[in-house]
Amino acid sequence: MATQMTPLISELERRVVAYPTDLRSLLEECHATYFAIRKSLLTPQIISEVKGLDPAHGDLVELTRAGCGYLRQLCENEFTLYRRFFSSGEDHLYRYLENLCDFLYDDLRPRILHEQRIGILCEVCTVLQALMVLGSDVSNLDGVSDEGEDDQGSIVPETPLDMKESPGMQKLQIGVLLQMILQDAQTRLVFKTQAIVQSDIRLHTPTDDDLRYPDKLIEHRATQVQEPPKGSSDSSDNQEEMQADESTWYPSVRKTAWIMSMLDEFVKPEIFHDIAREAISFCRESLDVASQRMAAKGGPTSAIDAKLFTIYHLLILKELVSEVDFGQDQPAGTAPPLSAGEGFFGIPLFRPAAFLGSLAYLGVPRLLSGAETPLNIDQELKSVCEALISDCVKNATRPVRVFVERSSAYLDALATGPLNEKNDLLSQEFAAPKQALETNNEFKQACKEEVQRWGSRVRLFLEDERTVAALFTPLQHQIIEEYAIFRGLLAGRYGPELLEEAYTETALLNTLRQWL
Repeated sequence: MATQMTPLISELERRVVAYPTDLRSLLEECHATYFAIRKSLLTPQIISEVKGLDPAHGDLVELTRAGCGYLRQLCENEFTLYRRFFSSGEDHLYRYLENLCDFLYDDLRPRILHEQRIGILCEVCTVLQALMVLGSDVSNLDGVSDEGEDDQGSIVPETPLDMKESPGMQKLQIGVLLQMILQDAQTRLVFKTQAIVQSDIRLHTPTDDDLRYPDKLIEHRATQVQEPPKGSSDSSDNQEEMQADESTWYPSVRKTAWIMSMLDEFVKPEIFHDIAREAISFCRESLDVASQRMAAKGGPTSAIDAKLFTIYHLLILKELVSEVDFGQDQPAGTAPPLSAGEGFFGIPLFRPAAFLGSLAYLGVPRLLSGAETPLNIDQELKSVCEALISDCVKNATRPVRVFVERSSAYLDALATGPLNEKNDLLSQEFAAPKQALETNNEFKQACKEEVQRWGSRVRLFLEDERTVAALFTPLQHQIIEEYAIFRGLLAGRYGPELLEEAYTETALLNTLRQWL
């Protein structure tokens, strides 16, 4: 029949270009008749095939793979057959193919829209995207084959220049037919993701086990030491190691990472960016709640542990952010996010002047201001690190700081009155040379205990020595600055014998390095 009908239909299509008013209705009637006959022949077969897939109870992913795979092959066959008769009518052809797909979609769509598991929805999206790519490749090959047959001699007259075929008639655009069900899966995926962001991240309530830090880190490292080393070091080993490390993450951080990894490839970038921003923002709020709970325990290291807990997880969030290109959403003129190599437990993030603006004399430029970094994670890291170091400095230098404050207050009060031997600073009990020497000894003991305790807690949370060393540097300089004021007071008011008992800047720095 194609041999007989094709020349006639081709001639009709050519004349429609010249006389559209008179002949277009006839051509459309030919299209309608062809589609009606084909649909009547195929409908029983399609219904039987779909019923055999058990769409109401079968596995959703397998149903999508088998059902859409069958429809893809069916549509390719129908497209090839249609091309034997017609070279026009693209809109009518795709409408007809969509009607054929509806036999499966009517059963598949409710299953997708009621699916609760994000993992299953992601698999459905993967199957559909793979079928769309595979269908495009097959269509390209078919197009090449058709052109070869035409070159060998076809009964179909050559298409005139004013009737060049559209891309949709040159090859089957299978993506057009699968896009509708893919959008349903993506819509459901986004909806479920937003629900999980609210329930498991924003509204996460920490349990006692969630707050067992740094015990979780210690147990995890002990497990790693006990496990025998693996012979290979390929990407699969690295992935297993990363998954093992995730067991030490706070639940909301782990859920945020999981959502971002699952969603990245299946929704539009702008939608993914919005969800990622929302998840990370709520995750940071949950970290604040957990940190406050840890600090409220009242233990001797609770305050330090709470801040280190926050730093540990902010570094993880920073790594997650560095893997996402938020550059499209940033205002013009802002700095791009750091590369992954600069973020995770690495030196560039923790250059001292990056998070301690008061230490600019160290010669290291500020890394990034809060307004220039994605989601301001660097700014929050800077604040927490400042607080962590400041607490240690206050506790370590408390004896000399109290001595200096009392002496300064006394000297300020005397500035307006007459000075005599009875009201001289050294004549006061709290500032007597013996008391100054005792203060110096108290400083040595308090500083050693505080710095060693602080350093041991830092190493429990931050295993990377480069990061630890980068935190220690500003701590050392701030302690030296505080002690330098006390030494200056000794040099100006007390004799050289007492000054000899005090640390020099170099001696104190070396001592701090030994303690750390």
